Amino acid sequence: MRVSKNLLEISRLSKRFGGLPALSEVSFRAARGQVTALIGPNGAGKTTLLNCLSGVIKPDAGEILFDGANIAGMSAPRVARLGISRTFQNLRLFPRLSVLDNVLCGLTVQAGDSFLEALLRLPGLRNR
Repeated sequence: MRVSKNLLEISRLSKRFGGLPALSEVSFRAARGQVTALIGPNGAGKTTLLNCLSGVIKPDAGEILFDGANIAGMSAPRVARLGISRTFQNLRLFPRLSVLDNVLCGLTVQAGDSFLEALLRLPGLRNR
């Protein structure tokens, strides 16, 4: 199997909420090994795109290729197992807990020890 130079390819992705288009045939590529930014004004569809990418919502049309596999419409847990997930802006953290303990509050049993072990390998995180 030939490895694509693009880790992520989104083609003609569309999503509507009621009669309002949130995404209309959006296409872009993110090259393997490169940092890619998604910027735009409020209401441009950035969050909707990330929600489609991470499986939080299903697109109405289009294709999302991650490492060559079409993940459009996959559930969030299935997409997470491929290595894609997102976090939500939440200012209701527990102020008396460490960074690690706040993260662990959201850890599901399915994530298993490998997630925790990866976190503990991050520089400086073990003692926070």
